[in-house]
Amino acid sequence: MNDLKILTKNILKNRYLLLLWTKREIRARYAGTAAGMVWATIVPLCTIVLYYIFFSLVLKIKIPDVASSSGYFFYLLAGLIPWMSLSEALGRSSSCLVDYGFLVQKMVFPMDIIPATVVIVSLVPQAIGFMAYFVMLGYSHLMVFERIVWVPVIFFCQVLLMLGMAYFLAALGAVFRDSIQAVGIILQFWFYLTPILYPLKMVPAFFRPFILWSNPLTPFIMGYQWAFLGIEMPQWIPGMMLVWTMLVVILGPAFYQLVAPTLADQV
Repeated sequence: MNDLKILTKNILKNRYLLLLWTKREIRARYAGTAAGMVWATIVPLCTIVLYYIFFSLVLKIKIPDVASSSGYFFYLLAGLIPWMSLSEALGRSSSCLVDYGFLVQKMVFPMDIIPATVVIVSLVPQAIGFMAYFVMLGYSHLMVFERIVWVPVIFFCQVLLMLGMAYFLAALGAVFRDSIQAVGIILQFWFYLTPILYPLKMVPAFFRPFILWSNPLTPFIMGYQWAFLGIEMPQWIPGMMLVWTMLVVILGPAFYQLVAPTLADQV
């Protein structure tokens, strides 16, 4: 817990630099393109349109939990939008300290802000995607207004989870370079082991506990589906969400602080 306090203190101390570095990363990401920052909006919106055409108009897949011809499309996006953000954050955080090794080696630069910046930048498309999702839900009369207020709570827990994982993977990637390549493979398996493409009740009963108890993302995805679409979930899902959040947000910074003194030499 002390490691988390130290890391939080360092980030708050350098919050102005964190803001500047985040702006720099966002600009650099779309530098040289004619549309510039507009791509941050175009990419998630195009993804949404693509899935709408494919799943709602072409395949016309239906899901009993959502009474609408486009129900599966909305079900899919409830999990897909946060997944895209998380997968990008974890994929980039695993190599962020190595990529910016020239800065990490300069003791005057607060390296603690680098993983945090990766997470913040990855959340931009999710925020834009959620805004478009809100509009479409309202237009389709599928939004559950009495539950939508819980979306910011789930989002806040998701951010903490991503930060904990980002600091763990950043330190791991600097010490064990092979982990950078392994993260990409793990993310592919993780996507299909998370109830994004399918409802959890479609999973064979013998395999269901594995997806429920060993997948930290499952309670978050089910929480979004519950808040956005009113899909019922077990009562202990919020408790699982809090447990995973606290566990990761404590252990991630703890591992990061453990190897932090040697990071300058590792990269």
